[in-house]
Amino acid sequence: LLRVEQTPEQQITKRLDDLRTVQQLLPDDAEAYAIAARINQQCGRFVAASEAATKAVDIDGENAAHRILLAEVNLHLGQSKEALRAIRAVLAEDRISSLEKAEAQFVLGRLLAGSPTHQYKQAMEETVSAIKLAAAEAKSDPGPTRQRAQRLLVRAELSLAEILSYGHWKQRHTVVPQWLASAEKAVNEHIEKDGA
Repeated sequence: LLRVEQTPEQQITKRLDDLRTVQQLLPDDAEAYAIAARINQQCGRFVAASEAATKAVDIDGENAAHRILLAEVNLHLGQSKEALRAIRAVLAEDRISSLEKAEAQFVLGRLLAGSPTHQYKQAMEETVSAIKLAAAEAKSDPGPTRQRAQRLLVRAELSLAEILSYGHWKQRHTVVPQWLASAEKAVNEHIEKDGA
């Protein structure tokens, strides 16, 4: 797994090949499946991402990050009920980290905005909560947690801009550009601080 983490993110095929090797040698390594799920998700290969995330959850069902990942992949596959059930279960737990809570709130916001009833107000509230938690974590010491938080912060700010653009808000023509500018600022800070 160390080699996968040290390989540049752009080398997707090499990273997935290394992960397959880890999975063959250590078939009970949930993290190897979770990393493969994230890579496949980023590439838009949601079926492969779902298979890997499901395997990670099967191996380590107590890991909130793996369950959040599976719920987000299920959202992309149109399995909203399963995703919503999983996210609500994660958020009901006391032992999740603030970053996991932010990730779960982000996914919940996406689920609520995309629901047939388009619950934009609740989606906005969940997404704003995710932004606040991610922003706090993005100020932490350099490392994987900060990088994860910075990426979530960008995604959540873009998601909030999208939610606000669809809802019936009085000031959306001024607020949406502000959130887009905030996301751009977060991206630039991420690049500046971490070279990502």
